[in-house]
Amino acid sequence: MKIRHGIKILLVLMVALFTFGFRNVVQAENVVTVHFFYDESCVHCHEEGLFLDDLEIKYSNLVVVRYEVTTSSENNDLFNEVKSAFGDDS
Repeated sequence: MKIRHGIKILLVLMVALFTFGFRNVVQAENVVTVHFFYDESCVHCHEEGLFLDDLEIKYSNLVVVRYEVTTSSENNDLFNEVKSAFGDDS
């Protein structure tokens, strides 16, 4: 009798783990991250920022990481590294 009760508890715990534990992993894999490099004084960058704001509201799994490149030398260096990685050394 005790063994059956123990097996039932084990099965319930396994179902709970598979149901709730893996759901969080799948949701985490669906997160989309956009790295947005911009210049505060650029009109096009401003428009793109507004567009990305709207997308973030519409899609809860979208994360926009913003890097202002004219006032931050660290962000500018990162921007140049990313450009080089994609073959744009201009």
